[in-house]
Amino acid sequence: MGSALKLVMFDCDGVLFHSERANVEFYNAILRRMGEPLLAGELERFCTYASARQLFDACFPGDPERHERAVEIAHEISYEPFYEFMVPVPGMFETLAGLAERYALAMATNRSRTAAELVPRFGLDRHIRFVSAVGPGVRPKPEPDILVRCLDHFGVAPGEAVYVGDAVTDREAAARAGTRFVGFGDRVPGVPAILDFTELTAAIDDHPA
Repeated sequence: MGSALKLVMFDCDGVLFHSERANVEFYNAILRRMGEPLLAGELERFCTYASARQLFDACFPGDPERHERAVEIAHEISYEPFYEFMVPVPGMFETLAGLAERYALAMATNRSRTAAELVPRFGLDRHIRFVSAVGPGVRPKPEPDILVRCLDHFGVAPGEAVYVGDAVTDREAAARAGTRFVGFGDRVPGVPAILDFTELTAAIDDHPA
């Protein structure tokens, strides 16, 4: 017999928000200040779900000096001009409101300082009670750290939680944390494609323990 579900954790970029342009514009602003080529091709796609350090590893392999300079600039630049490019997925607010009546809700993201900012900015604090982001001692996905922080905060067992993500790294993080996983979108092989956010309610409620 499986455990009853108590906690639903959501990735941010690609799940709660269409934020591809916001991320690309933000990182390109950093690269412009450094005089580096702008993101293109796979790096544009990678920046949607990677942490800043993961992206800079890919931009500057084997070059710790440029990597650390990019990190410094990322902390200096305000994200304020880029929030306008973050678009909540259709049906997000209504779905979160319904789920919050039955489960504790959290956001677990590879973002760092901007994660806590955007929750109240978009009114998500009405439903999302905890934000877990990358920081000192908290590794980005596919490591399970941000999910484990959510489990610890709410005092729930891994089998009592589910993570909603849109990338293979999200599924890997859920597996390492021991939680269930529901895929949103069609980018996770072997997982049913859910393209409408409102369909997540049924997927979460019916998810096997």
